[in-house]
Amino acid sequence: MMTSFDQIRKEAKAKGKKRAVVAPVPAAMDFGALSAALAEGLVSPIVIGSSDALSSWVKGLGKKASEI
Repeated sequence: MMTSFDQIRKEAKAKGKKRAVVAPVPAAMDFGALSAALAEGLVSPIVIGSSDALSSWVKGLGKKASEI
């Protein structure tokens, strides 16, 4: 039985990346949770929506959209 979020994270990471679809993306969306999951190697996101919101998020990650 898992008793902490850290255990859940480790188990999810051991099972490999999952695709996560986020749609639609509003211009003011907070990408914090998605950024954390991406950094942990938990997700391979498919993001659909406002290109303005997406481009600033991708630039903030220091990546190109094609790398996400």
